[in-house]
Amino acid sequence: MSKSIDIKNTIEGKGVIGMAGYIAMRVVELEEGKAGAGKEHYRKCMTHPVWKKFKDDVDLILSDLGKADLIDETI
Repeated sequence: MSKSIDIKNTIEGKGVIGMAGYIAMRVVELEEGKAGAGKEHYRKCMTHPVWKKFKDDVDLILSDLGKADLIDETI
């Protein structure tokens, strides 16, 4: 099963849709491509005035995927 399907199932299973799901998916994909890139994207998104409102949902998805290490608790 691909990562995209896992993320999609997690998003649907948690009742989270839209931007939070997209942000979480991008964070995971970027981290798999280059170490540190996903965490940097997470920081960028969670400090953006429009996107930061999705932080709780993004954190929930990342935790459920076992990627809690990508969550920056200082934000």
